[in-house]
Amino acid sequence: MADVTISNAFESKKTPAIPSFISPEIFDTKRDDPERFLKNYERAAVANAWDNNLKIIYFGSFLSGIANRWYEHLVDTEGDKKWEDVKKEFLKEFQMSDYSGDKEMQFENRKQGKDESVKEFFFDLLFLAHEVDPDMTDQRFIKYFEKGMLNKYFSNYKILKPDGVSISGLKPIIEKLDAIERRADDISENPPETSSSQQQGWTNRQPRPNYGNTRNFIVSENPQESRLSQQHWTNRQSRPHFGNTRNSMNNSSNPSPQNFRRGVTNLPSTRTFDGRPKCYLCGKSGHFASACWHKQEKFHPNEQGRRN
Repeated sequence: MADVTISNAFESKKTPAIPSFISPEIFDTKRDDPERFLKNYERAAVANAWDNNLKIIYFGSFLSGIANRWYEHLVDTEGDKKWEDVKKEFLKEFQMSDYSGDKEMQFENRKQGKDESVKEFFFDLLFLAHEVDPDMTDQRFIKYFEKGMLNKYFSNYKILKPDGVSISGLKPIIEKLDAIERRADDISENPPETSSSQQQGWTNRQPRPNYGNTRNFIVSENPQESRLSQQHWTNRQSRPHFGNTRNSMNNSSNPSPQNFRRGVTNLPSTRTFDGRPKCYLCGKSGHFASACWHKQEKFHPNEQGRRN
């Protein structure tokens, strides 16, 4: 196929891109290198099976800002230009005169991006080093590589890096660092299932049974028995309270919540105020009723009910 001009390219029938379309990077005059952009554009064109006709048509779609306006002016005024002419005009317009000096400054000031992996940063810096000086020493490259690396990767890098390593020996270390980085990202995005399982296990644990009030909630297979048991404990009389018997006896005329049964409150005291034993038969202190000599006189038990 004969080489086409810009005018012929835009007048010819457009061929749609194949489904496996690979998009080239967008060129920005503020940060991108024109020569490198053209290499990437040519690589994408080969992958997409573009001929020179399609290269001319799609070229402006991947230019931004001033570069895009320049190409629009070129299409309007230089319709007889071919693809090779377009590339030359592009480099002439946007490639700086001190190209080697600009590349060297870019190499020395290159820093790893926040979302850029160690592997991507390494090979991009290596590409810049070959453009600046194809014979650059390993020591100089490694110096600027370590200078531009993010701090969060530097500690692992110093552990893995042996003394006097070369660029070729540095590549396996970069692969290990990249694997560690990807592993850390996978763990942060997908936490281990054991943690969620343990958390679910603690969440689904059955509450412990409360035995504090069991007497009021006796459970039985027979509902009638359950109701009877609950009614039994509900109607059960409270036990007598002997803790304040003396005050209850002295203040029996005063109504109190702690009313004791008559048989309990009228029991005689078997101790004096100072704690000595007191007989409730004779009323004297110093002995209990079991040792009182008035026992036979006070009590006359039934002789028939006494054991032999």
